[in-house]
Amino acid sequence: MGGTDAYDFFNGTRSFAPTWWNELTLRSAEFARENEPGIHIARISSTPLLMIVADQDILTATDICLESYQSALPPKSYT
Repeated sequence: MGGTDAYDFFNGTRSFAPTWWNELTLRSAEFARENEPGIHIARISSTPLLMIVADQDILTATDICLESYQSALPPKSYT
């Protein structure tokens, strides 16, 4: 995850996760870039869906989340 918030969060885990390293494999980075969960949202039915959308999230754009919510089938709700 990019951004100083994510960097500060993960580096702050040293006290309770001392063996964690800020590294990943090239293949993991490729998989992360290819991940597009929004394409599956129309398949989530009849399982209830709750989306918690942050209006000031700097990693996941609010408009994209709300657009995905509109694509989901009921039952659904968001906060």
